[in-house]
Amino acid sequence: MMLTTLCVSVLLAANESDYWQVDFLSPPKGAVLEVGGIGFMSDGALIASTRRGQVWRVDNPSADNPEDATFTLICEGLHEGLGLSVIDDDIFVLQRGELSKLVDLDGDFVIDEIQTVTQDWGMTDNYHEFAFGLPTKADGTMYASFNLGFWNPHWWHGKSRAPMRGWVIEIDKDGNVTPFAGGLRSPAGLGLLEDGTLLATDNQGDWMPVCPIFAVERGKFYGHPASLRWFDGQPGVEPSDTQPPQVEREHPLLWIPYKWSRSTGNIIQDKTGGKFGPFENQYFVAELTNGQILRATFEEVDGVRQGACWLSTKGIGSAYHIEFGPDGTLYAGLTNRGWGGLSPGHGIARIKSTGKTPFEMENIHLIEDGFEITFTKPLDSFPTITAEKYDYNWWWEYGSPRQHLEALKVRNIAPSSDGKTLTVKFDGLEAGTCVDLNIEGAETEDGEQLLHNEVSYTINKLPTGEAVHVAKEVAPPVERGERVEGWLYLSWLDAFGMWDNNGVFSCNADISREDPTKFDTYTGNGALVAHEGNGMTTTFNVEDCTFRMNFMLAEGAKATVDLPQGLQLLLSDSESGLTGSILDKESKTLYKPSRNAYDGAGVWHTVLVECCKDITRVKRVELAGVDVLSDIQFTGVDGLSPIQITSVSGDVAFGDVRIKQIEPDFDTTGWSKLDIGTDWTTENGAKVWIEDSGTIVIDGGIGTASTDVQFNGATELQFDAKIQGIGHSTITFGDFAFDISTHGNHLTGGLQSHPVTTNLIDQNEWCTIRVSTQDGFTIYLNGFPIIESNDPMILHGSKVTVDHRDCKVKLKQLLVK
Repeated sequence: MMLTTLCVSVLLAANESDYWQVDFLSPPKGAVLEVGGIGFMSDGALIASTRRGQVWRVDNPSADNPEDATFTLICEGLHEGLGLSVIDDDIFVLQRGELSKLVDLDGDFVIDEIQTVTQDWGMTDNYHEFAFGLPTKADGTMYASFNLGFWNPHWWHGKSRAPMRGWVIEIDKDGNVTPFAGGLRSPAGLGLLEDGTLLATDNQGDWMPVCPIFAVERGKFYGHPASLRWFDGQPGVEPSDTQPPQVEREHPLLWIPYKWSRSTGNIIQDKTGGKFGPFENQYFVAELTNGQILRATFEEVDGVRQGACWLSTKGIGSAYHIEFGPDGTLYAGLTNRGWGGLSPGHGIARIKSTGKTPFEMENIHLIEDGFEITFTKPLDSFPTITAEKYDYNWWWEYGSPRQHLEALKVRNIAPSSDGKTLTVKFDGLEAGTCVDLNIEGAETEDGEQLLHNEVSYTINKLPTGEAVHVAKEVAPPVERGERVEGWLYLSWLDAFGMWDNNGVFSCNADISREDPTKFDTYTGNGALVAHEGNGMTTTFNVEDCTFRMNFMLAEGAKATVDLPQGLQLLLSDSESGLTGSILDKESKTLYKPSRNAYDGAGVWHTVLVECCKDITRVKRVELAGVDVLSDIQFTGVDGLSPIQITSVSGDVAFGDVRIKQIEPDFDTTGWSKLDIGTDWTTENGAKVWIEDSGTIVIDGGIGTASTDVQFNGATELQFDAKIQGIGHSTITFGDFAFDISTHGNHLTGGLQSHPVTTNLIDQNEWCTIRVSTQDGFTIYLNGFPIIESNDPMILHGSKVTVDHRDCKVKLKQLLVK
């Protein structure tokens, strides 16, 4: 074997399907199996519980032809069976409010009796209070975990308003419950380490910067403050949802990169004896949003656990719960729970090893100043290795971008004599960071390339020094909505209200398994779909903006987004890595991404184009959580223009389109403060008060509040507004009755006479409304001219009136000119 800098052999492109075959069992026509749990009977039958309250028996699940497996509905009417365990052929299902034993009294496999094992935890009527489980130890001990609830107006703040919400509980074989550990948010997947230690995955959100994997120990706290109220020694009141608690929190074993997981399912150990490939005793993790399986390994450094993860198998579907069958097949139960995971969003996928050994990173081990990376096959080339380190914010905000991102300088790469290990040393390695490594040019003697060339390692502790949190406590950000956020949400509620539509339609969309060049569409509002040549153009013109949207491409599809700066964003389902490219339409210069972050057809991606105050510079382009372009100059254009989204070829789905003004400035020359006092007249229960900050608050019932104020002669007006609640408010200045609402047909930014039907501003977010009355009038929302009219309307007057229904409205910074 010889390591060479040049490989003259034919390169063999790696393909997952060469090593793992993926197919799908075929439930009866019309059956929708949103699978929450999987177990196996002693006769090999697969038992699956579903989110829709059914339990199915699948005989012959490992048949060569998946259509030869037979499905029998053995129980229904349960409440969200998101956990299942089979113990000595006894079936246990975890419902939202109960652990149940299913009993077949007459041996016909159909369940005749449902016995309550325990209901010893709390539950409200909140929609998000799921219950997950049920990994089981050899002695019959089971574990269940409980989702926090989410309430308006801070819908992204998890709350524990019933006992054990945000906790894991331990249930012994007799049904006795012991609270085990808390501090979790949405612990959708449990598992067990080799030594019996409980594993829990969690989902990104408040206090969870990305998806973690925890080794859960009795009595410990895992970072989300909501469930602290159920800890011994803690006050039994609802903790602050914005201030970090002064309680010791545990390190996760692993932070999974956002680009690989946004909704993590359960985790299981490979105990198949090599039937599933060369990763015996390693761990596999279900991933719902991107529809894939991840692989993970863990190690201890001076008693501190930490680990690494890789991609394993993509294109599975919305994998929520995975289990190995007796023959070494990995079964993936699919459900998207309304979250928009990869198609299919229901059913059971099978992943079988073909028996071939892939060329992969087999494992990675941390040393003081680098890593030892082992491979499944000997290397016969000298690869190029790049790496970057980063950490996260631990705060109430929904997730965290990567912080303190820094490229690591490779100091030395040393292969072992057998070519199966690389020792890579870096300058600047430190505890309390995640390190992502990318290996390019690694080949075997016969030219085989790495199947997956990226790995992410979480360093809680180096072999010397102290353990450091990757998610750092930082000063809480400004409360969402306490500043003017600036975003306009252009496709919320009425998706077409702010667009000229050319053939785009609203629906739910999944990539077709029969013909992946197309989408399967059905009734719903989860996506906007454009066939080739179709698109949408904003009804208003924009000078410059930061742009963000979600998108999904069918196989071979291409789309463009024309931005007002003279830029065109390119989206392409191809291996060329063009998705995220920026075309400067004036100079015809194409800026290609520095790395390919596109995850393939049928996967939802988020793309962001963030420009600078200098509108001839793009600060960055982010694709699927990865910066793929940064600091590029472009020619730019003068004047206003619309935004246009177009399918160039094939089926394109998109949604959640947003724009934001770039660091808006406001010239106060000629403007004066509208002096509104405390003397308000109210009717029908309306209440008005002024906070110390000067913010005016109108609240209570269905009523009217008004006050006298002089603004005669005014031709322009600007004010900031925020609404809390599901009602509606109208604020009248002269002829202008401004709508402030996030529900109904008269939404924030519009007028009673010129309504807006798209929910441009989210509830509890400040926005800036401005009107200019010259030759008609123009309404600006967060700096964008959303309504222009020639109608003659008068702004000035002597009274401000607020008509109010079932909401709280705040006003500040009222200026006239």
